[in-house]
Amino acid sequence: MFTGLPKQIAYRDPWDLDFDMRFRALVSRPRRIAYYYTTPDNSTFRYRIYNTVQTVNAVSTDTSAGWFCQADGERLEGVVDVADVLVLGRVRFDNDVEGLIRRARRRGARVLFDLDDLVYDTRHVPLLMNSLNQDTGPSGQWDYWYSYIGRMGTALRLCDGVITTNLFLASQIATDTGLPAVIVPNYLNEEQLALSQSIVDVKQKTNWARTDRIHIGYFSGSPTHARDFAIIASTLAKLLRENPLITLRIVGMLDLHPDLSSLKDRIEIYPFTDFLNLQRLIGSTEINLAPLQDNIFTNSKSELKFFEAAAVATLTVASPTFTFRNAINDGYTGLLANELEWADKIRLAIAMIEDGRYAHVVLEAAKSVQNRYGSSAQWPAIERAAFGELVSFNSLSNEPMQTSIVTQRKVPRRDSILSMLKLDGFGLEIGPSYNPLLPKSEGFNVETVDYINQAGLRKKYAETLNVDIDRIEYVDHVTNGQSLSKSIPSDRSYDFILASHVIEHTPDLISFLNDCTIFLKKKGLLVLAVPDKRFCFDLIQPLTFASEVLQAYDEKRTRPTPTAIMASIAYDVLREDAIGWSPQTVGKLKFAGHLDAAVTQAELARQSSDYVDVHCWRFVPSSFRLLIEDLYNLGKIRVRESSFQHQGEHEFFIALTIDGPGPNLDRNTLASMIAEEVAMKRI
Repeated sequence: MFTGLPKQIAYRDPWDLDFDMRFRALVSRPRRIAYYYTTPDNSTFRYRIYNTVQTVNAVSTDTSAGWFCQADGERLEGVVDVADVLVLGRVRFDNDVEGLIRRARRRGARVLFDLDDLVYDTRHVPLLMNSLNQDTGPSGQWDYWYSYIGRMGTALRLCDGVITTNLFLASQIATDTGLPAVIVPNYLNEEQLALSQSIVDVKQKTNWARTDRIHIGYFSGSPTHARDFAIIASTLAKLLRENPLITLRIVGMLDLHPDLSSLKDRIEIYPFTDFLNLQRLIGSTEINLAPLQDNIFTNSKSELKFFEAAAVATLTVASPTFTFRNAINDGYTGLLANELEWADKIRLAIAMIEDGRYAHVVLEAAKSVQNRYGSSAQWPAIERAAFGELVSFNSLSNEPMQTSIVTQRKVPRRDSILSMLKLDGFGLEIGPSYNPLLPKSEGFNVETVDYINQAGLRKKYAETLNVDIDRIEYVDHVTNGQSLSKSIPSDRSYDFILASHVIEHTPDLISFLNDCTIFLKKKGLLVLAVPDKRFCFDLIQPLTFASEVLQAYDEKRTRPTPTAIMASIAYDVLREDAIGWSPQTVGKLKFAGHLDAAVTQAELARQSSDYVDVHCWRFVPSSFRLLIEDLYNLGKIRVRESSFQHQGEHEFFIALTIDGPGPNLDRNTLASMIAEEVAMKRI
């Protein structure tokens, strides 16, 4: 057990505020979001309502929020009358709820339903009751659960869309209801963050001071987790007998499993506790256990048991459900254990304490959680949920659809890219800058790499028109002009790597692809979005083939050549003053730069080591496919085409895998396709 941590906190609900204070907060700014929850509590209300209101009021400059409840009575009508958005948090249908929805609709306000569990469709009641260890016999609480979930589903279906916690649950909601959904993950509030950081600071300052006992904790919260705990009960009994230094710590309302009844003297049991003192208990515990059954109910649950522990630098061993797989990088920020691996993974966690690996892993997890699940990082997702378009997921394996509240339209670009990725895996997005395709705030389990850090990017784009710098997220790996292999720890491995409009900028294309390959898992995907030169400023520039790319590789280029810089400045073109256009666009071309300036910049590049960012390479769809195939067949790269998408727009998408199948087109066929594309006979 870790020692020297903060003492017991004199706790008081931070949401213990009167109506007037909450209403003043709501109307303090021009845009207003009102949250309604039946009765405030220390669980769902805290995560989905209190935390969100706190974030909006602390971060946004033009939007305010307030939360309200059933006890506010008739004053709720006044709340709805000033709200632009009404969010109903896991409420059950009744006449009053229906009245609030109708009143909001008459004012033209958006009405959203916030949901963090699979509790809206009565078809899932038998599964839910089994998962929660409820009595499913004739005298079981069938009436309660059918009523509870039926009323919640009725209220949900009256709303314009749904806010939920993760991609899996969003997909299930879309399948069951047809409603659009958007993701705002569960996350840590400011009180949790501050206390958690103080616990991490103490651990580091005391050099991880602890007793000789190893505390393994299960923080259950409620007795409904009995079936989850049963997954590990016999394993824990075995480990307690095997290792006399282990103490089992159980916090919450959970009956002791029969397998552990003879080991009571080795078990500490704590009652349900408030969320701040819970952080203290987790922080003093070396190993946090998060077992879950594997079904659609448990896969819908959020990853909060991981990030609460990670925030206080405590190691988590968890079941590989959807959200835990997306949150935990196995072996780097925590451990994942299937039903047959629990004993070995817990032994591994103990070994990590003893051999010194523990500190590195839990600090990596704490750093990741502070950025990904911190309060201030969630505002972009909250804003998109309240005022933007909602994303409806037909299923995790099918193409997502972008859906407006009023009309539905397909937005192919992001959706095409997402359909090529393994979204349930761990990924890397290269160069997301101010427009991430896989925002961490939307629950994507990714790291990012960019040439400067978050603060630098926000400073750079602070005055740029139409750039929302709040979308610039924490940068996990900063290159500072170095290669990926020199910027990312060598022990990283990813299920997918995404680079959108990056490869055409790389001075050494072969080394870039090989660097990406280093970090790909055996069956990992490298997905590239590549501009089609026919529909951008590259239009009149020559195509790139393997000969030029091989020369750059032989020269080990680290920056664009003076020739490339001159070509970009002298021969980039605009069409109707635009740098990019659709295939349907017509209009005159004009040069974007001047010849004398191009010569000057090329000469300066010869005399300086400064990096000048330009397009080094230019492609049409089939020329890029040929390039990848040629480089693979020449033995210069290990990745090969596994899928390709081009929908006649200004770019195309290609997925590469190690020793992939290739394009299933010979070089002669690709040559004909290139000629047709250049002649605009093929789009």
